Amino acid sequence: MIEQRVALVTGGSRGIGRGICLEVAKVGYAVLINFNENLGAAEEARGQVAALGVPVEICQADVTSKSDRDLLVEYVMDRFGRIDLLVNSAGIAPKVRKDILETEEASFDRVLNTNLRAPYFLTARVARQMIDLIRAKSIDHAAIVNISSLRSYTAAGNYGEYCISKAGMSMVTKLFAVRLAEYGINVYEISPGIRNGHDLARVRPRVLQRETGQGHDAHQPLGQARGDRPRGGRHRPRPFPLQHRDRLRRRRRVALATSVAATAAGRLAARAGTREHG
Repeated sequence: MIEQRVALVTGGSRGIGRGICLEVAKVGYAVLINFNENLGAAEEARGQVAALGVPVEICQADVTSKSDRDLLVEYVMDRFGRIDLLVNSAGIAPKVRKDILETEEASFDRVLNTNLRAPYFLTARVARQMIDLIRAKSIDHAAIVNISSLRSYTAAGNYGEYCISKAGMSMVTKLFAVRLAEYGINVYEISPGIRNGHDLARVRPRVLQRETGQGHDAHQPLGQARGDRPRGGRHRPRPFPLQHRDRLRRRRRVALATSVAATAAGRLAARAGTREHG
């Protein structure tokens, strides 16, 4: 068993998951990066974590599969001999957003299987391992961090299965927090919003079109719709109606960058590592 604390991060090859791997490495954790399909991204993430000077491994496992979940935990124990931190970061969105009156059962099952069922049973599996380690005095405490979403408490009529999965994840956090408290295993939830980067590039045009009824070119600045192109002289984009501008401001306020969620997870990891259980 290595002396360093060990973090298992699901969905750790890209996005928020990769950011979390980097942040927990910065506070001294060895890292096991779980990924499902993209080996190239996982190897790139491993290289970035290794550059921080901590032990790091990658493991391909589909967390929706019980056999793969068992394999993942066994792999961490074989490589490192301990698990001090589990971060449930793996998650998916519907392939096609549909009005909740038209949601397909296959999409509902797919999203909830990945976003809710998988982390529920992985958390239980890892928690049992953590309890064994604590009873054996191999570690004295541990922590679990669930990456949820602002959709756990805000509704989106064309994103029903995702909202339900994240609302369920909030209850998973509460349930395990109560159940595991006696063992010194703290359970946390982080609920980020829209991430900077490709999420905003993808969402902003849709937000603009929905809020104003106008089309939008991704290369145009917000506030300049197609009908507002300069026709000579000084150009001033036509302002949105006040209510639309207020809506967009609110959306921007709730949008959190990937780095914010990752930093939060890193701080929780550091807190868990020093056993500051406030």
